This record gives sequence, C-alpha cells and structure tokens, in this order.
Amino acid sequence: MKTCPECGKNFNGRADKKFCSDECRCSYNDRLNRDRKKGIRWIDRILMKNYSILKECIKMGKTVTDVSYLLRMGFDFEYFTSIPGKCPESGSVWIACYTCFYSVTEEGEILIRDGENEDGRKYAQS
Repeated sequence: MKTCPECGKNFNGRADKKFCSDECRCSYNDRLNRDRKKGIRWIDRILMKNYSILKECIKMGKTVTDVSYLLRMGFDFEYFTSIPGKCPESGSVWIACYTCFYSVTEEGEILIRDGENEDGRKYAQS
C-alpha cells in the first residue's frame, strides 16, 4: 500500500506509481511548476511593461525623450532582454527590450527605435 503525496490517500498500483490518480499527479506538478515559475512571471511582467512603454512612445512619435519621462511612465531601467550593439548616432550602447531598442546619449536623452521594422534592425545590428 502506498500513500499519494498530493491527497494523502492510500492506493495500490505498480511499483513505480506515485499518485493515486491523474488528477493528483497533475495537481502536484502544476503546484511545483507554479512555484518555480513565480520569479520568471514577475520579471516578465516588468519586461512587458517596459516594452509597452517603449512601443507607446514609438506610436506617439516620441523617439527621443528623457529618463524622467520613462520613469514617470513606470519604466524600470534595470530590466532588459539584451545589449545588441552600439548606436551609430551617439556611439552609446543600444539596449533591447524584446523588439524595441533604446540608447542613453551623453546628454542624457533616450533614443528609442522599433526593431520590428527595417530601421530598427539597422540599429540592432550596429
């Protein structure tokens, strides 16, 4: 007789069977994965917010802005997806958040580019 680690019921079965039912097996594994992925979901939420802010700036035609504007919008500069290269205009580094790119100039301005179009790929590959 074995005890199910999910519900605590006693059951009979093959030597390698751990759970009394598929429902208990799925419930147990769902809970394990939920706990493991909690930190990833939290970080992804921040990245998605940053991405949405950059996309909104691009949509409004605001391809040059300042740090304070992005901070007011809730942008978190500590989270990004990659650092693909240098900005040809300023020589500073491009930082990517999914398919959007930004670069901080020496003057403190933020240049924003969209990587989903030909212009953005040019900046990402520089």
